[in-house]
Amino acid sequence: MAVGDVAGAVEASGDSVPAVALNLPGGLLVYAKGEDAEAVHYVRHAGKRLEVAALDLSGSIDEIHARIGELARRVRTLRHGVMVRRVAA
Repeated sequence: MAVGDVAGAVEASGDSVPAVALNLPGGLLVYAKGEDAEAVHYVRHAGKRLEVAALDLSGSIDEIHARIGELARRVRTLRHGVMVRRVAA
């Protein structure tokens, strides 16, 4: 299962973070470029890792589609990592 959040606050804690509420190991927050910088954050006391991605919405539609494709690959990589950890557990 994958959960994305396009408006979540990194400072949030507890069940307000979808990864925590759904008991996932982490999540990916996607912001429009300029809203937040790319980063990795950890939710205290929950052991959850949140990655922040900045999506550049400038340029042609083809350029934007290519960037969305890069994000989709990132989501698949994150999902694959979760599946590998669950099988190993």
